[in-house]
Order: sequence, then C-alpha cells, then structure tokens
Amino acid sequence: MMPTILIPLDGSPQAEEGIPCAVAIARRTGAQLLLVRAVLTAGSIGSEAADLDRALVADAQKYLTNMVQDPQVRGLRTSSLICEDEAAAAIVGAADKRADLIVMSAHGRTALDQVAYGTVAAEVLRRSPVPVLLVPRDTSSTWADSVPLRLVVALDGSEAAEQAIIPARELAQALDMELVLVRAVEPRPAFRPGLMIPVPVSADPHILEIEIEDAEASSLAEAQTYLECWAAILQESWLRTRIFVAEGEPASVIREAIHEHRAHGVVLTSHSGSGATEIGSVARTVLASSYVPVMVIPTPAEEMDLSETDHVTIVPNGEPDRALVFTLSEDEADLASLALRTLIDGRRSGSSLKNLIAVLTRLEQIREQGRGLGFDEDLVRAS
Repeated sequence: MMPTILIPLDGSPQAEEGIPCAVAIARRTGAQLLLVRAVLTAGSIGSEAADLDRALVADAQKYLTNMVQDPQVRGLRTSSLICEDEAAAAIVGAADKRADLIVMSAHGRTALDQVAYGTVAAEVLRRSPVPVLLVPRDTSSTWADSVPLRLVVALDGSEAAEQAIIPARELAQALDMELVLVRAVEPRPAFRPGLMIPVPVSADPHILEIEIEDAEASSLAEAQTYLECWAAILQESWLRTRIFVAEGEPASVIREAIHEHRAHGVVLTSHSGSGATEIGSVARTVLASSYVPVMVIPTPAEEMDLSETDHVTIVPNGEPDRALVFTLSEDEADLASLALRTLIDGRRSGSSLKNLIAVLTRLEQIREQGRGLGFDEDLVRAS
C-alpha cells in the first residue's frame, strides 16, 4: 500500500508523537520508515560557520541514528535522511522523491502558535505532493490499539472530495478499520429568526416555512442516497461501512461524526476551490480542532474555469446602463452571501433592508439553479 512513510523529526519529544501511528501503518503494510531531520546551515561562510555547520549535521546524525535503533521501530525497515534546508522545504522535497505518505506531529519544536497545528505542518500541508497524516499532540488514538478502529471519510458530493475514498479504503483494508462516510447538508442561511432564503420577499410565511422544510428534507435525502451508493461500492471490497448525514456546517458535522461514532481518524481532501496551494476552510478547521489523526489528501491545482462560476448582473433601480456584472467563484459567492447576511442583520427595516434581501435571495436562487451555467441575463433589482 505505502512503500515508504516519511516521519519528520526535529529532535523534540513533541515531533516524535507521530511515530506510533506511522509504526502501526508500517507493521500492517510492510512499509519502510524514512526518518527525516532538517538542518538549516549557514552555508560554510568562514571557518567558524563551517565548524558550526558540521556540528549541527553531526548532532542531527547522532539523533537519527539513535531513533533508527529505537524500540518503537524494531523489526521495521527504517532509514534516515538529513536535509540541509528549511524544515517545510526539506520535508516536501524528500517526500517528492522518496515517500508515499508523510506522518507528522501537529506540534514540533519549530511550530509557532500562530496556527493551531503548527507553521511547519501548515506549510507542508500546502505544498506536499503526497498525503499527510497529521497527528494531534497528546492524542489517545495511535492506531496501535486492539479495539476496532473507525475512520471518518469526509465527502461533499464533489469529485475533489471523492479523491479521499481510495486512500481511505486502502488504509481501512490495511488496518481493518470501519469507514464512516460523512456528508454535511448546510442549512438555508438565516438572517433573522423565522426568515430564511432563498425565497421571494413577499412570500406567505406559512408557505415559506413549508418550502424551507421541503427543501431541507430533499437535501438530506439526496445526501443520504449519495452516501448509500458509496457505501455499497465499498462493501463490495468487504469493508465495513456506516453513513452519517447531518445538517450543519461541514467541519461541525465532521466533529459530530467523530464524537458520535468514536472515530479514531479522519480522511479528507485539501480542496479549496483555489488550487493546490491553499487548504480549504473545512480542512483547516478540522485540522485545527481535531483530537484524532487527520489524513489530508492533496488535490491537484486547476485553472479557474470561468464557465463554472456564478454570474450575477446587478441593475441599480432598473437602470441597465449602470449595471454591474460580477463573475464569482464558489468561494467568492460564499463570501458575498456572508457579507450580505451581515449587512441584513444590522438593519431592522426600510427600503435598504428590502433591497439587500432581494439581492441575497436572487444570489442564492442563481447558485441553486445550477453551477456551470451562465446567468448573465439574470437581473437582481437593487439600489
């Protein structure tokens, strides 16, 4: 399954906390372990600097030699590598040439508190060409337990998210894990109690409530059917599977599934809609708060296809010559929707509130009608 597992180390006990998970995988798969330590040298400018560089490399080599002989990795094929480079660059470079999986602690000695899972880990996640298993500090889930293990697989219906399925299947087969397929159904955005969109602003409240309930029930049923289809496919490989569908923000639903099913890990993709150089907001949130290991599958960068964005034309007070045309990506449309709801929350009444509601309503209607289609002819009346 995984010929080589790379474990980044920096000499600290915290960085070594990723070793048990890597060992558990290696023992079940026959993978080789590659222990990597980065040493940032001065480039041998002057004799004193050269002496310091040699001392740093010698210290790193001694440390790695001891780690290769550590009882934790006894019986496994284990090698070491010193990279004279900045930590994240060294890890990514070594993985690109020699590894199939990176297993690292969320907090090494070089990590800062600016990001919950560490600045080095954050950079590796952004740039890694191979999956990264991030192990939270002080986690009780080391995958070495004899208890049945469960693995949450986060899906959202997109092809990008589905790239997590094959690695999750391979991991589950190797470690005899049960898969919990999870999909969140995001609730209709509400900007004040009892009122939700997308709906006509003049809709009858009773009819509106029924329409909202029907739409939410339909979305939940669709998500349930989607996961059942994938569960049936995975069961053909003799994998035990469960499905979990809930309404809420994706990261919250994933955390809920971890808790409810007592899961020991999560697999998700890094996709953000902005290419492989960014980690999506859902993945970032899960990584920053998870108390179980999280495997992030990199998704390839793609050129933005403007034909697959939402096109909105706003005509101020019905004056076409003053029309503004917006081409929005999905992430940008999410941001625009959030901004409009924030503005609406700050207003109690008046024509300005009505216009904001109209814009938000039409934006959501356009997005629901289907992405990948042009809506340049759709007009949103607004001031």
